[in-house]
Amino acid sequence: MSQCPTASATPSTVLDSQPSGLLDATPYVSQIASTSSQRRLDLDSQEEGSQISCKLPPLSRRWLVMPSNREGSEDGGNSIVPSMAPLESRDSIVPAAPEGEEDIGVLPQEGRRFCRKGKCYLLTYACYVKGEDTVQASCHEVVKDLVDHLLTLRSGGGPLLESAMGVTESHDLKEGQWHPDWHCHVIVWARTLISSEGLNLWKYKGVRPHERLLLLKDSNGRFASLSAYEYLKKEADAWEAQYGTLTEEFLLGQCPAGLKAKTNRNEDFAYAMEAEDAEGFFGCLKEHQPCDMAMGYNNLKAFTGYFYRDRGALPQGVCEPKALKKATVNLPPGVQEWVTSNILERDPESDCGKILILWGPSETGKSALACSWGHHIRFRQNLNSDEFSDHPMVQYAVLDDMDWSKVPLKMWVQEDFNFRTSYRSERHCQWGRSTVICSNSKPSVFADCSYATVDGKNWIDTNCTFVYIGDKLY
Repeated sequence: MSQCPTASATPSTVLDSQPSGLLDATPYVSQIASTSSQRRLDLDSQEEGSQISCKLPPLSRRWLVMPSNREGSEDGGNSIVPSMAPLESRDSIVPAAPEGEEDIGVLPQEGRRFCRKGKCYLLTYACYVKGEDTVQASCHEVVKDLVDHLLTLRSGGGPLLESAMGVTESHDLKEGQWHPDWHCHVIVWARTLISSEGLNLWKYKGVRPHERLLLLKDSNGRFASLSAYEYLKKEADAWEAQYGTLTEEFLLGQCPAGLKAKTNRNEDFAYAMEAEDAEGFFGCLKEHQPCDMAMGYNNLKAFTGYFYRDRGALPQGVCEPKALKKATVNLPPGVQEWVTSNILERDPESDCGKILILWGPSETGKSALACSWGHHIRFRQNLNSDEFSDHPMVQYAVLDDMDWSKVPLKMWVQEDFNFRTSYRSERHCQWGRSTVICSNSKPSVFADCSYATVDGKNWIDTNCTFVYIGDKLY
């Protein structure tokens, strides 16, 4: 049977005689104490962006309790034997260690792995400089001091970071503030993969930043580090005061081959768009991206037709008024009044229109007259949704020489309608304007109404005006 230790026993004797549970804890505590002042980094060359593989126990902050004399020993006296005080545990997110106790950060726990591993991080130091302190501060000097500090971090006897770059930006002005707070964004690029166990790795001047791992390829297929670099350029004043050694050229050199090729194509295309005309555009692409030009020629031709269009040209589908060669001599009564009321002086608040039907023998000038009253859209022989335009410049529509039994009539006076044509997807159109129909015979049957029915006759009589053109108009 083992004996209880006496007061004269040496510390080693006491430790040898402690219960096995305490003996198991001793080397663990010693190891923690010896490394409590160091930042713990895992620099193993594992896969970047590795995630937790199992459910993790909650983080806990532990600290060592200084030894104290044990009271109430069996012999009624005070023992001078140092007690093996257990490691006290607290919930995660706790205040700094109480006075007299040594803060050793977050301890590794069984079954716990690092949440992220990578070489590039975006650090955001929120409220880094308070508003009242920004009056005498310089954005450049603030971020310079922060970046210089981060570049001094060391690991394995050498610098932890290869390069870093940051900017200082302003928060929105809060109520009661004369000057807004400042925050800093810093992109850091390490010499090797980093997995930080210590929560205070990037902490500086009491501010612990939000840490975001920048993977080689984000969810949108872009190089995340380069996207973050572009993001920091969003405020011109802040970017002008940026500081650091990390450059865009360096990031482009680190970009994966597939993404780099995509980036190069975008740069070549942007360069080609600086050409003054379509010919110069195709010349640039022929020199830098001949394969892309050949494979996508039809799309590029359509693009240049839009991009290099005459800025003063009419929108697609809109026709300008057609000038008549001679003055009209046989214009029937009522036509000019209808045109004035429904086209030239149309109420802009109106959401519906009327229909004028000019019918009579061929070669009397009906179509030329109908196209002379203002900007319009025109359909001949059949409807084509590609030629439709609801541009505000359009004053009316012209329908000329069609098979009226296949043409819907009511939609041409409605505020909006769904345009359906063969081999085309249905298209929703805004309208609410008037329409002029030109026909060799008097149309009475349409795709959606007929003069032979009571409802059709009532609708046509209410919305349509028929004018016979029997003689040449000029």
